[in-house]
Amino acid sequence: MEPAKLASKVVFFTAIFSFLATPSVAVTGNELLEWCSERGDRVEEAFCLGYVVGIRDILPACVPQTVTNGQLTDIVRKYLEENPVNREGPSALLILKAVQNAYHCTNQAWLDFMFGLAKGALSE
Repeated sequence: MEPAKLASKVVFFTAIFSFLATPSVAVTGNELLEWCSERGDRVEEAFCLGYVVGIRDILPACVPQTVTNGQLTDIVRKYLEENPVNREGPSALLILKAVQNAYHCTNQAWLDFMFGLAKGALSE
């Protein structure tokens, strides 16, 4: 496995497990937007990329293979910037929503995953 893919999966799963282990949201959309902002902070850029690519790696059926990780990060950043009311929610759910909005995902596996994550976030 490529080091970049491994790193993105480690960051993503660490975030998901920390989200599940605490009663509060581990990383909000506000924090993710800060990490994904173009300010040149390499550590924050890595966290942003890890979150976004981690979601892509879990459920790749929705995102076309030709879409780069940079393009996907741009899609997430744009969604977060255009939907400030939603940014208090969990970043993983917001990434899924941004991808769904961009690519109009309709396959059942994608929808089941999104609704399962949303249900877990709302029951907290």
